[in-house]
Amino acid sequence: MENVFNTLAEITRPETPARYIVKTETRGTLFFDELPNKTYFAMGYQDESDKGKAYLYTFDEGTCLIPIIDTRTGLQVCKPEFAGHEINEGDLKNRKMITQHIINTLNLEFIEDYFDLIIDEKAKDNREKAKELFNQLSDKQIEDFFNYVDTAYYYDAHDNNVQGLSAELVNYLM
Repeated sequence: MENVFNTLAEITRPETPARYIVKTETRGTLFFDELPNKTYFAMGYQDESDKGKAYLYTFDEGTCLIPIIDTRTGLQVCKPEFAGHEINEGDLKNRKMITQHIINTLNLEFIEDYFDLIIDEKAKDNREKAKELFNQLSDKQIEDFFNYVDTAYYYDAHDNNVQGLSAELVNYLM
């Protein structure tokens, strides 16, 4: 009789819940046992309390950073020691920043010219070069990049009845 109770207890034991969740607009709630690829840890430039907060970088009703919640605490994951880094292909990588000096060194005038350089490399199907250029952007510059793409290339996507270059770039660059 004891074996029956042990078997019943084993069968009805609830599964361990996923450690992390991300609530998206278009794909519902996503569950992860480990922090996923495309996790970005904020620098906290504007608000020091945001330093190290974890976000999933994705395309969800536009390009966005969605907070990653720890199911054990119910709070957003925060690792200040990882500020300015991202998890990409299982590795923690550092984010940099494109300065006006770098833009001038490349014989460009504006940050938007640098953004177009990334898009040009994508158009040439030079993924490694496009990713290398993209990975030099800071978190604010990444946000600006996708805002630029959404604005500057809106009609191209609209006229061709496609989802848009931003969604394609997220998959291509990340």
